[in-house]
Amino acid sequence: MKILTVSTLVLGAAICAAAAIPFTKSSPVATSNAVAETGTVQVKVVWEGEKPEALPALVISPEASKGCCPDGVAVDSTNQSRMIDAAGGVANVVLTIGVKDMPVKVPEGRKYYLDQKACRYEPHVQVVPMGATVEYLNSDSVAHNVHVYATKNGDQNNSVAAGSKAEQKLDKAEVVTVKCDIHPWMSSYIFVTDDPIYGLSGADGSATLEGVPAGKYKVGYWHEHDSIGKGKSDEVTVEAGKTTTVEIKVGGKKKKAGR
Repeated sequence: MKILTVSTLVLGAAICAAAAIPFTKSSPVATSNAVAETGTVQVKVVWEGEKPEALPALVISPEASKGCCPDGVAVDSTNQSRMIDAAGGVANVVLTIGVKDMPVKVPEGRKYYLDQKACRYEPHVQVVPMGATVEYLNSDSVAHNVHVYATKNGDQNNSVAAGSKAEQKLDKAEVVTVKCDIHPWMSSYIFVTDDPIYGLSGADGSATLEGVPAGKYKVGYWHEHDSIGKGKSDEVTVEAGKTTTVEIKVGGKKKKAGR
């Protein structure tokens, strides 16, 4: 099980960092095939061309954030909408592989959470299989509301008191946006997938997709920021018992197709 902590940016003042919340970035799906009949796809998402400047910090006023953190400590204002490391790795890119006749399944015993900590949603982006139930938690000492914008799964607007929770079953594939009307800088995305193989790129832009039946595929990708957007990789060939690597280049200037 992976552990994610809220990134902190210290600029001469204390930042209110959230505690760790456990969640799985990539949930390999078991198949009826023997392990020897499946392979692994190692994905790297990289920014092509000159790296853009970091996005402006979130606007968080002291009055609006009152009670979010201890006195004298500020809410983390890091803008997570497009995060690229020094080597060009792009974080929080959803990665999926569709496999014919392989249905998406919710892993037995697997739980999915969207928590509110130090007036930030954690995780900022997650991918869940169609049919999963997500629990909306509030680990803060202040009240929040979880405003879910979902076209296919239905909108919700839940008041979530400190220490309480709400939940929602997400039966249909789509990108769900979650906001807090009380604290307008808070936002999160839940990618509900109907593909059986899926994952999320880490801080360095990498992800490991396991349990892929041998064959030829394209890796689909999605990111919240328009400069990255969505698309598919070149075709990759997966061999039983082996790891196939694929690099997905995003952003930057695209080369014109030859005649």
